[in-house]
Amino acid sequence: MRAAEWHLMKGLCPSRGAYIARYEAQLPAQEAPLLINLLWTFKKMYSVTHDSELMVQQVAAVAVPNSSFFSTVSDENGHPMVFSIGNDKKFYIFKEATEGHYLLSDFGLLLGFNENYIAHALSVSQDASLNLFVILAIEDSNASSSDDRKPSLPYVLKPFSPANYDLLDPANSDLRQLILPQKGDDSGLRISTIFTIGSTGGDSYPPVLVAYQPLEYINKKEDLSRVSVSSDLSSWTLTYDVDLPEDASKILALQPLVVPYGDEPMTGLAALYILQDAPQLIFMSNDGKYQVALQCPEDARSLAAVTNAENFSDLLVGGVGLRHFKAIECLRKNSAGTEISAEGVFASIQELYVAQSSSGVTVWAADIRQSVGYLTASTDFMDVGSPMPVIPRQQGGMFSVFKSATDGYEQLLVSDNAGALSLIRHDPVLGLWKAIPFYTPALEKVFDIRCYTTQITVFNAEGKPQIDSQVLLKSSGYVDILVNGLSVQANPSGVPLFTDQDGLLTLVVPTDGISSNSFTIATKDDASDAEGALPIDPTAKVYDALSKIQTGDDLKNAKTQLGQPLLQKELSDNDIDQAAKAIGVAISARDSLLVKNGLIKKSKAAALHNNVRFGHNLEKLEGSPRGIWDLPSSAWHWFCGLLDDIWSWAIEFADGAYSFLARIGDVVYRWTLNTLEMIGNALTWVFEKILEIVETIIEWIGFIFDWKDIQATHRSIVSLTNGALDTWAEKANLASDAIEAYFDGLADVLQNVNSNSLPEKLGSAPADNEVVEASRSENAAMDSTKVKWSQYQCTHGGAFKGAVIHDTRSAKAGGTPFEEFWSDVLSPLIGTFEDVSSDIGMSIFEIFNPADSISPKQALSKLGTNVLLDLLDGIKKIGSGLAKLGSSLLEDFKSALNYKITIPIFSTLYKKFISGGSDLTVLDGLALILAIPVTIATKLITGEKPPDMTIIDYSDLVYGVVSKDVTMQFNRFANVTTLSCRPIISAIELVESVFGLHFRFETGTAKQLARLPRQHPQGRQLKGAADLAKKYWQDMFAVVATLSTIPRNPDLPAYGVRWGSWAVSALNRATSMAIRRVDSASSVVLKRWLGVQKVVLGAVNYGLIISIKVEEFENVFPDKVEALIVLDCVSGTFDLVGCTCDGAAQFDPDPDTAAALGLASTVTTVFSVVVSGSTYVTRAAEGQYNDMIPFI
Repeated sequence: MRAAEWHLMKGLCPSRGAYIARYEAQLPAQEAPLLINLLWTFKKMYSVTHDSELMVQQVAAVAVPNSSFFSTVSDENGHPMVFSIGNDKKFYIFKEATEGHYLLSDFGLLLGFNENYIAHALSVSQDASLNLFVILAIEDSNASSSDDRKPSLPYVLKPFSPANYDLLDPANSDLRQLILPQKGDDSGLRISTIFTIGSTGGDSYPPVLVAYQPLEYINKKEDLSRVSVSSDLSSWTLTYDVDLPEDASKILALQPLVVPYGDEPMTGLAALYILQDAPQLIFMSNDGKYQVALQCPEDARSLAAVTNAENFSDLLVGGVGLRHFKAIECLRKNSAGTEISAEGVFASIQELYVAQSSSGVTVWAADIRQSVGYLTASTDFMDVGSPMPVIPRQQGGMFSVFKSATDGYEQLLVSDNAGALSLIRHDPVLGLWKAIPFYTPALEKVFDIRCYTTQITVFNAEGKPQIDSQVLLKSSGYVDILVNGLSVQANPSGVPLFTDQDGLLTLVVPTDGISSNSFTIATKDDASDAEGALPIDPTAKVYDALSKIQTGDDLKNAKTQLGQPLLQKELSDNDIDQAAKAIGVAISARDSLLVKNGLIKKSKAAALHNNVRFGHNLEKLEGSPRGIWDLPSSAWHWFCGLLDDIWSWAIEFADGAYSFLARIGDVVYRWTLNTLEMIGNALTWVFEKILEIVETIIEWIGFIFDWKDIQATHRSIVSLTNGALDTWAEKANLASDAIEAYFDGLADVLQNVNSNSLPEKLGSAPADNEVVEASRSENAAMDSTKVKWSQYQCTHGGAFKGAVIHDTRSAKAGGTPFEEFWSDVLSPLIGTFEDVSSDIGMSIFEIFNPADSISPKQALSKLGTNVLLDLLDGIKKIGSGLAKLGSSLLEDFKSALNYKITIPIFSTLYKKFISGGSDLTVLDGLALILAIPVTIATKLITGEKPPDMTIIDYSDLVYGVVSKDVTMQFNRFANVTTLSCRPIISAIELVESVFGLHFRFETGTAKQLARLPRQHPQGRQLKGAADLAKKYWQDMFAVVATLSTIPRNPDLPAYGVRWGSWAVSALNRATSMAIRRVDSASSVVLKRWLGVQKVVLGAVNYGLIISIKVEEFENVFPDKVEALIVLDCVSGTFDLVGCTCDGAAQFDPDPDTAAALGLASTVTTVFSVVVSGSTYVTRAAEGQYNDMIPFI
């Protein structure tokens, strides 16, 4: 490798210096170009870290209501939209909203019906242009008939496009204008069923039939009528000229049709009926001129229609086989049509359904055994695929089908006997049918999703988190997931998404067992660079755990995390041993695939000899009468519904290929295990059907919450908070002269803080990306998916957005003391310090921004002793003014702690696991949000549960009269609490729009999210939630962070200055709390003050912190580690950049400059937490005391 090129590469990638140095001496010469390419990729692109847990995730949602009727059509974006009649007799629309969630809307209210309306019947059809034809009927509440036979009031709507109306919000959409006026009289009868199609044949409206009896009871002309819509769409009438087949003993099916008659369309219907115990088929025109008998297939039972290329209706007939009649053939006597298929479910068709789009036709059938399957075909049925089973016998029910025109997937919506809906969707790439959670958001409910929760952190080439940045998420197939709270259908082509305020993408990937799609991340600029995509495998941890299963004894001895035996089912030793070895073969298959795809270099699984097979009743896999049938992955869902029929099964490696085999009857079915998803599905089947552990597998190798320990931590946080408030209440009304004297003492400290007096190791310590990268491994626990679970739910799960306080006192104004504090103390200081605050922020930013690095010496050179002393004078005034407010502020805050509050997700968890059913209060709710990460992180870091803080008197901690053991216990608890608070506090400040997404740094056009062309709404801020975030959320977390950082060890150097630093930090938070109670000032002026406050108090506190660290560095004390003192300086310097840049951003009217300042603030805040976390973890590992810096 040329030296010049090598040094150039080092210069381009300074943050990769350690990486380069490690490999520079090891690489043979021929591999040097590979390294260059790799390094250029790092520079050009980015990197990711990811952590995944198999768990039950909670979503603020409720299952879609049970329904007695449902129909699926396409929305304006080509996505499925469901119309239904709920079991509560209401009309519903389930439609995908901008955020990707399915939202529920009452269609009857959109049409202006009285809220007490009762739905009777509904029909929805759609033409090729996506126009909807909707006919519906409600109960005539004024009729005098008995309730079960009250007549119906029919309504016919004008054709309309879903793109032209907001079908989810009654406030934004009045559909009453779509209701066509009726001419003539109603039937006075109750409508049973409405039949229609999407074909119009050039007419203004498709043919519509209305039945007043169930099909099997129709036996006279009055049982049917026809809807006749005027050609100008101005009105409609009911006509009673529909003829019935003569001498029919029973009507089996009716199907409206539009067929060509010369140059004109002819409307009519096909009737399938019983005559002399045999099925007959006839086409009858609406004008009564034509009645054409068609050849009826054997045992025909059902009819359906397909819209052909000329916008006429082809007829499908199901019986012993599926037959297709072209529209023109319906006018030809004794036409026999064409047999399409008589295999699988099409051998004995009971029901037919058709899904159609511009991509073709999918015909679905349910047979006499209630099995469900399908075949795909071109619109003219010249190209027909093989039948494929999806749902096995006795498991079918009512269903509705959908075929995507754009994404290529199929969908099946099925209801059980109670009307509960389940959604199954086909992946056109992997071929798998997957159950999809079908729910609608409901902030007061919780919907559990079994899933992989995968947290991905994206970094740029310099190692900085890619905050609020666009990346391309690609999936190994089509899969519906949540990403940062948004519903997204990931696919191999890629979905453009934006990272959040921490540079995170959090994926919630539903799974029935352990299978999951794999993903890759690419930047927007590298969207076409397949080699540059970075792989994400959510299942890695699970397979690492499974790889420990080598023998049957390993399975028999396995315990869940709750201490229970994994295996509860009685199985023979041989069956258990065979299952364990089959697991091993599947893991070998997975490793082989990872090696083949270049994701790992060498398989970790034990080497396999060729032709190994493990399973049950292996001998029955040999010599089956009908041999081995290779099935595609599309048939796997059908197979999973079978168990009693399976004679034997096995996972094998033979002839270089891995397979799953099962014998059913005379046939051995075989699936090739050639994708990670199929391998996961095969293992899931073994876990569910053979070992019967799929329901407990999360308790075995996944993540579960230890609610007993979380409850104890919750009690500790509540106890500490109440104790701290009582202690501070005693000191709330300090005399102004005492405040003056205290801060005069701090002035003496700041006199000695300057850039020239720092020890070299401290002064030159760079706050840069390399230090952060070196700290990340130590901070891995705090960055893990499970520790950040609360933060995810707050920012993306609806907790911030949807929290509601129920106490009316929460709406009262702040009051006179707060207004006086603002007008007399704070407002005058804006003019005094605004310019200097802006200069400080910009000076610090100009050092850090181009180099991504700043040292304490550089920072102090921009602050200067005189500047710090001037700022301290301003702080004294704030402190004196705040002293007069002390009792008022505490009283207001303490009263708020007892307000009743509903917090999505957390309210349900609190009632279920913490309180035994009691309602949530502000204190209890926010303590629970913190208790979860504190408990999990403490266990990860120390191996023990958090210590009990309810036995500690907080005032004793303040006065330093507790034992060293108690001090260490509080130290451990407080450090993790502070580290858990900081990211949530930062997230609260960034909550500016729905679903936790923020656009703080956006200055351009709307960002596109999820599946294009959807756009995320920019401005719909929820004021109540925003006010809540600004006041009680920030108040509570600020108080907890403050109570956790009191100095606790008088044996450490500069103990008095530590209290000074803490006091400035507490003053900062208390001032912010007071400002949130000021009503008279404009938001613009308050924003300017908050900018001043951040810079003034932050800069002074930084000077105090550096002073403390100099004292530590120059003195000897127990457990002194110079490297950790240096890291404390680095963390404090990052924090200084964060607060001063954030403050300066409040003054700059230029949006690009403000955005750059805000981005620098957010990045350095993340960096500060990472470095602080690493120092605590390092000290905790050695059992040492860690004096947590009060975040400035």
